[in-house]
Amino acid sequence: MDKCIEEAKKQFLKGNYKSAIRWYNKVLHKDSTCCEALMGRGQAFHDMGKYIDAVEDYTRVIHIDPVNPEAWRNRSLAHYNLNMEKEAIRDFSEAMRLLGA
Repeated sequence: MDKCIEEAKKQFLKGNYKSAIRWYNKVLHKDSTCCEALMGRGQAFHDMGKYIDAVEDYTRVIHIDPVNPEAWRNRSLAHYNLNMEKEAIRDFSEAMRLLGA
């Protein structure tokens, strides 16, 4: 599974988002609660402009790990890109609270 994550990250850094998503999907097929894979796939979706898919992955992370400030921040950005300002502000506020800001 670690090799799949490593390959997904390599593909992501090259801008090969569809390939990165395929690698993250392999991980999630084996472990649907892998936050690292969900976050990575969410970021790939986000960079592709698939904000609804990104929100879904970040939401799954938040359900698994509700004190993950990165998931809250990333979901905030996806909500913002969907013109969902109230949700974006709520999520960003939670991320800042978790960071102690």
